[in-house]
Order: sequence, then structure tokens, then C-alpha cells
Amino acid sequence: MNEIEFMMISDILHYLPDDILTKVDRAGMAHALEVRSPFMDYRVVEFACRLPLCHKLRGLTTKYILRKAFSRDLPPIPLKRKKHGFSVPIGDWFQGPLREIYHDLALAGSGSSFVKASEAERLIKEHQTGRVDHGHRLWLILFLHAWDQWWKQG
Repeated sequence: MNEIEFMMISDILHYLPDDILTKVDRAGMAHALEVRSPFMDYRVVEFACRLPLCHKLRGLTTKYILRKAFSRDLPPIPLKRKKHGFSVPIGDWFQGPLREIYHDLALAGSGSSFVKASEAERLIKEHQTGRVDHGHRLWLILFLHAWDQWWKQG
């Protein structure tokens, strides 16, 4: 077994049941849906595991054989689309609902010495103009300031 195959097996044993499938199940339950994952049928998984690596991955193209199998039936857009997971839209939040909270907490001189106010302000300005997506950095700064404020209050 090579490194890529080892990572695929690790995903099957850990990442899928502990992360992806749990999120799918919870999202479905939140809306009273019984969600099915047809590609997780044990026969499909066993078949996929037996395939040679060249049918699973070709260059940077993942799920190669699956894409090839559906290439006649699906338009090219979904076949070429990049993966997008269950991440939350942090970047969008700093354009809207978290914008004021960030300004109040991270820029209003809350007394934190962890991040320079000028740097925090530069990041939010760049983010809000759309030049750079600093969403994750802004999230960390916001929570660092919130933690610092909570810690100082005792």
C-alpha cells in the first residue's frame, strides 16, 4: 500500500464517519430528513477500494473513473467544479454580521496586546474591499480579543 492509498483508507475509517457523514446526518436531522449516501453502500465502497489507483486519481483529477463514467450524462460544469465542504462562510460574516462586533472588540482598543490595532484594521479594510479574504485571520483575532477580555474580567 502506498501513501495515497493509506490516506484513502484512513479517510474511510476516520474522516468519513467522524466528520463528513456525521455532518450530513446532523444537517438532515435538523430538517427532519433521512439523508442517504448512495456511494457509501458497502458494495460501492468495496468496488472502489479494489480499483487501481490510476482509476481513482489521474494527475490532479480526483474521482477519475466516476467523472469519466458520468461524462456523457452530466454537463461539464459539475464534473470540473472544485470540492467545497461544510465550511462556514466566515469571510462573508465579516462583510456583514461580524463586522460591527469586530470593530467594537478588535479595533476599539480593548486593551489586548496580542495584535496591533493598526494590523487588525489593515486586515479588515483589505477584507472588506474584497482584495484579500482574511476571514480566518479576522476570526482568530476576534476570538483572541474576546478571550483576552473575558480573562481580564476574571
